[in-house]
Amino acid sequence: MARLYQSIKSPTIRSSANRPTRSKHDRVTAQNAAILQANQRKTVLVQLIATADRLSARLDNLARQIQTFTTESADDFARLGIPADSVLRVTMDKVPITEARKRFVTEQSSIVQSLDTNVSGSLAQEKAKIEASIKKLEDELDNVPAMCA
Repeated sequence: MARLYQSIKSPTIRSSANRPTRSKHDRVTAQNAAILQANQRKTVLVQLIATADRLSARLDNLARQIQTFTTESADDFARLGIPADSVLRVTMDKVPITEARKRFVTEQSSIVQSLDTNVSGSLAQEKAKIEASIKKLEDELDNVPAMCA
């Protein structure tokens, strides 16, 4: 009868002892998900920054083309007696693009820090702490004498 009691009690003790480890494994899984999400967002931000840069370069090219047109057409407009600005008026404002790019760069920098194991409280550092805690708990469980023999 005592042996039956020990065999029933033993799994309960081990199950109970594994709860902190299981909980920590769940936390590692959550950290992995957060890290994956951060990496995915970082990829999106790289693309958005490249898009902003590309748009800004296109605007620079357009400005040069307009300047070339204006310079090359000055004599023609003068011959016709028409002011060039009465035919062509262009306004370019790169501020919205520049501001969006700055937001993306700031967010990207924040994400990079959250993935850096050297930054206190970062996702990567928290994951490492949880994994170390799991290892410690597992080592403690390995050193617990068997309850049933």
